[in-house]
Amino acid sequence: MLTICVIKGGDKCNVFPDQAYMEGTIRGFSKETIKLIMEKVKLISEKTAIALGCTAEVQFDGIDSTVLPTINTEAETAHVLRVGAKCFGSEKSNGIGLPLPGSEDFAFYLEKVPGAFLGLGTMPEKQKVPVYPHTSTFNFNDEIIASGVYFWVSLAEDRMGISIL
Repeated sequence: MLTICVIKGGDKCNVFPDQAYMEGTIRGFSKETIKLIMEKVKLISEKTAIALGCTAEVQFDGIDSTVLPTINTEAETAHVLRVGAKCFGSEKSNGIGLPLPGSEDFAFYLEKVPGAFLGLGTMPEKQKVPVYPHTSTFNFNDEIIASGVYFWVSLAEDRMGISIL
């Protein structure tokens, strides 16, 4: 997935700019896919520019959290789903909508140790359409903080075989 979120060019509505700049992220479910997307972005950009009598320079700022896939391990994912079902019911703890092509710093941890990146649902029950993080209309739902703490404590208790609460 290629997402362009920044486009900058000139500053006059009736003057063609000498140059333009675009910035975004690349996401995928494997390093191979991400590498292929990077190659295609470069190829398409450069060939399109040539066709239009221009030049294009494509620059990637290395492998960072915007291009590293966040890949959960099976056992840890099953653990999270099992504890989530225990806390909130199986209808609210599931893998619907997965995998997600998120770009997360947590991907660096998952390269080193087994783990599971998860999302704690924050949509108020009266709300009909979800609003996702990293959008201009996202507003964190403070009412789920207690549920989040309950889940994380339950996850730790289950993993460690102890009872805190």
